[in-house]
Amino acid sequence: MSLKHARRWLWCGLSLVLCVAFLFPIYWMFSASLKTDTEIFTLPATLLPQSPSLDNYAEIFTNQGNVGRSFLNSFINATLSMAFSVLLSIPASYSLARFRLKGKKPMLLLFLVAQMLPPTLTLTPLFIMFSNVKLTNNILSVVLACAASSVPFSIMIMRPFFLSVPKELEEAAMIDGCSRVGTFAKIILPVSYTGVITVAVFAFVGGWNNLVYPMTFIQNSSTWPATAGLYAYNNEYGLQWNMVMTYAMLLMVPLLLLFIFLQKYMVPGMADGAVKG
Repeated sequence: MSLKHARRWLWCGLSLVLCVAFLFPIYWMFSASLKTDTEIFTLPATLLPQSPSLDNYAEIFTNQGNVGRSFLNSFINATLSMAFSVLLSIPASYSLARFRLKGKKPMLLLFLVAQMLPPTLTLTPLFIMFSNVKLTNNILSVVLACAASSVPFSIMIMRPFFLSVPKELEEAAMIDGCSRVGTFAKIILPVSYTGVITVAVFAFVGGWNNLVYPMTFIQNSSTWPATAGLYAYNNEYGLQWNMVMTYAMLLMVPLLLLFIFLQKYMVPGMADGAVKG
């Protein structure tokens, strides 16, 4: 075997190991969701369910009467926060890519620093601000908080896309009579659609998975997102791990479908956003 083939097999083996390492937690969740209360605490732990059953899934829809409403709340929150994030980050990233702005470098550094801040650090100032404008116990406060947390990341992803678009395309369109806004809408955005889809998906995922903002800003349990349903299985008798894993699998389904249908756009988007500019 030549050195080239040996290196290829080595990389294939390493990729397989990494794939198994990343996918094993998902398998473990699915396996645990099929186990009974007795088997979930059996030692040593079983890799495969001894008596697999879908009773846990049926129990969630039977005993949690508001599960449909909570998933709808999560969908509304994720969709609106995604819309706000995209609408704010796209013109901001285009401005940072095309125009000479004073303080551009400190601004980009600020966006990077904002990505390092944990969400819990912003809870108190956000809560005070929303209280002053009477937005507590309102889903709009959660939407705005989730959008604000994803905007810096979206700008850092989208800016390299706009930098990679040749200025000659815009100049040619404006020579033909197209305005700056028209050029942006008809030329720049279609060329950078993979980046737009990428930031939209990440903003949606951030809004869907978020729990700390709704639990802080909203007191009405009927408007809590689906992620809050995990608390239903932590009671005085302990933590029902099989039910937690079952509920977590249900939470993953919309995101898995989203990635399956949009992966052909997201993979080029993440690759191009990482190397351009």
